[in-house]
Amino acid sequence: MNKIKIAIILLLVSLLASCSSFEKEPSMDVDFLYANALYQFNNGNLFEAKKIFQQISDNFPYKDEAIEAQVFLIWIFYLENDYINAEVTIDAFLKYYVANKYTDWANYMKALMAYEQMDSAETDPSDTLTALNLFANIYKRFEGTRYAQDAYYRIEVIKYNLALRSTRIGFFYLQNRNYIAAIARYQDIVNNFSDTIFVQEAMYRLVYLWLILGVDDEAFRTAAVLGYNYPQSAWYARSLTLINRHLPNRAAELKRNTATH
Repeated sequence: MNKIKIAIILLLVSLLASCSSFEKEPSMDVDFLYANALYQFNNGNLFEAKKIFQQISDNFPYKDEAIEAQVFLIWIFYLENDYINAEVTIDAFLKYYVANKYTDWANYMKALMAYEQMDSAETDPSDTLTALNLFANIYKRFEGTRYAQDAYYRIEVIKYNLALRSTRIGFFYLQNRNYIAAIARYQDIVNNFSDTIFVQEAMYRLVYLWLILGVDDEAFRTAAVLGYNYPQSAWYARSLTLINRHLPNRAAELKRNTATH
């Protein structure tokens, strides 16, 4: 079991431990079932525990134990890497328990599972974009919580992966002289991932591509913005070399703009 799952199970145990304050209607059936489900779970018999928790959820929907049973079901599905059933259970849980002590945890689990299913940088980014949107929602909705703190870290990782993907695809297009497609990829980095390390290279590539296409003003403007924000960057130095070569009469202006910053 990896560190993330250990941390989550400790958090889950702490949440469920506080449930003693719930007011429960006396019911030997549900009490017995819940105690048995916990026994099975604590002894590692996830299959039996899952069956009993599902029975509690189905037959006692208005009991506090049903809420906890669904939380355990989400967790068991997650441990079994059964993300489909876990997400279905989470969606049902969030639909019926909008304001619950587990609401932030359930939202976090949904985002975490999307994160763990993220594709590599070269493949379709649908799961990556889903994870980004879910963690962004958590960061806004649950500000100041441990979930928001973790969401911020994961958002940065996701943005890095997406920017890396656009960088690699853009370079592929550039090498194959598909310049318009390459520009779209590098512009995506500038517009949406300007706080990643890839933005400097993206701007340099744009300078190069605009010069190839003869759009000199846009090449100069991009180089100027790169120099203004990253005057010591190696990518800016390479952009300046391009401007010196292709627009020698404007190179001095570019150097002045950078020097005055």
